[in-house]
Amino acid sequence: QESRFHGITGYEKLINKDEKAARSALLHMFVWNKLQPYEKCSQMFFENKKDYNFIANFIQNTKTSDEDLLIQLADNLSNKDGFVTIEQRAQDLSERRGIKLDKEWLDSRHNLKLYFDKKVGQEKMGNCKKCRFC
Repeated sequence: QESRFHGITGYEKLINKDEKAARSALLHMFVWNKLQPYEKCSQMFFENKKDYNFIANFIQNTKTSDEDLLIQLADNLSNKDGFVTIEQRAQDLSERRGIKLDKEWLDSRHNLKLYFDKKVGQEKMGNCKKCRFC
């Protein structure tokens, strides 16, 4: 069986059952619904440009909602063991995929967290020292 990006397979399995869940499956990894050029992420798509183009087209024709962003944030604050920091999630992804995630990757996730911190009135949450997630 051909290897494919898990967001695509999730989308295909869910689209006829639950459109919102299918959308989440497809967009959960693309913070701010931004997709890198194919050359930078082809490995994630198992060199399948058709799947990449499907997601690129979907993103281009889809307005980002706060629900999309919240799902993306949740994906970046958790792994198979539970809640983690953004840096711990980056390390986990790097180890599993054998790639180094750059400063731009980390900054986009921190900006996403800051977006929600501000929405809930917690701009200074990163300095609270009350939990290991700030």
